[in-house]
Amino acid sequence: MSEAIQPEQPLYPGEAWTETVRRPTLEEFSRAYASDVVLEASVVSRPIVGPIGLWAFFQATRAMYERAPKLPAHLWTNASGHT
Repeated sequence: MSEAIQPEQPLYPGEAWTETVRRPTLEEFSRAYASDVVLEASVVSRPIVGPIGLWAFFQATRAMYERAPKLPAHLWTNASGHT
């Protein structure tokens, strides 16, 4: 009997998302989002619409995400206390 292929576990919470934020070009970044993506946040005066605006927002805020500590997977817990 063959074993099922297990997807690779992320190294830290939000790894896939932060990978898209770090993409260096608008073209690469845009592949991860719908053309009508919208970001609503309390730190912006109005919603950011479309990948161009979203990419510009993350370029401006990227330093915060690159400095964020990354916890090893064995230290993660969800709301129930399980990893």
